[in-house]
Amino acid sequence: MVDVKGVCAAERHAVAMRWLKLLLARLEQAHFGRKISLVGVNMKMRSLASIAIGFCLFGCGGGGGEPAAPHYAGSWSGGVSLVSNSCPRAIPEEFRYISFLHNVEQGISEDALGNVLVDIVLNDGSDTFVGIGERDANGAGSKFSASGSPHELPGFLSHYTCIEILDFNYDAIDFVSLTAGFVTRHSTITCTRGSEIKTCDVTYTGSAYKTASP
Repeated sequence: MVDVKGVCAAERHAVAMRWLKLLLARLEQAHFGRKISLVGVNMKMRSLASIAIGFCLFGCGGGGGEPAAPHYAGSWSGGVSLVSNSCPRAIPEEFRYISFLHNVEQGISEDALGNVLVDIVLNDGSDTFVGIGERDANGAGSKFSASGSPHELPGFLSHYTCIEILDFNYDAIDFVSLTAGFVTRHSTITCTRGSEIKTCDVTYTGSAYKTASP
């Protein structure tokens, strides 16, 4: 006879450990000698910690069952095309279309008011992005977003120190056709030299489809 409670507890522990390892990796990344503001990074640390706790509490139907939420988790494949660039550097032709494969994981947590949150972690194969998925009172939703940590762009603008923050937004998600009708890849770049600050944006839009679910 299978000990269901024991299996669920083991699964919750394994998942929580995976998220905690990711949290430690992000902490190491945040302190890797970067002379930039870590406010955004620290916020993501707290979000990752909440996800790990959420998996412990709600994973495998424990604690009264996982609250209903859209199933965003899985592998998403798609592509986006350049639609705007306010930066002083032109985007080469070969980089005006970007294809991608995103692995998305989700967890359940609660905010200080007890509202249920859908925590999102997106990995594009080289970087990790953290965000929130939409969830209404009925447990439904059709969009999520995730942002990366600030990182430096050496040589982007001569004599300036430039920092980029990249985020992805999935919208118009259809869980029947397993498609995201509108995907945005948005980059905000801030360059500084002394007290001088220059900011610009690069935006791509496209779509994606879900190729696999966990």
